[in-house]
Amino acid sequence: MRTSETIAALAKSLAAAQVDIQDPAMSGKGQVGGGKSAARIYPYALLTDVLAVARKALGGQSVFFTQSVDIDRNVMVTRLIHSSGEWMEMDYPMAPRQSDPQKQGSANTYARRYSLMSILGVAGELDDDGAGAKSRSKSEADTEEA
Repeated sequence: MRTSETIAALAKSLAAAQVDIQDPAMSGKGQVGGGKSAARIYPYALLTDVLAVARKALGGQSVFFTQSVDIDRNVMVTRLIHSSGEWMEMDYPMAPRQSDPQKQGSANTYARRYSLMSILGVAGELDDDGAGAKSRSKSEADTEEA
């Protein structure tokens, strides 16, 4: 995470916003697994749900956010900016570059949703207590650690 030289006014506003901020609704439905009998359906927060929560909580505290893709580093940059000019930002890794515009859009939406939830400290999906990470194959884990 990167910040402006000072963040006192931003921190005060974010502390006030955090009192009222709520986890977004989980109106999306995702599916993990193969056929319908083996699939697990799970709820998650849509980007529109996350944006609504962020705008409501931050708007009354003189804070707004921007999100943009840094193409050179292939990351989504989410920045919170206070009316004083103070700011804080974080990077969220994008999926590998795709030539298909629909896949690019999907990766963009995913990164926007998760980076905004992360910087605001809200949850947009049910906690699986690490089950998703545990279910990865050893070769996937080895590849990530390399």
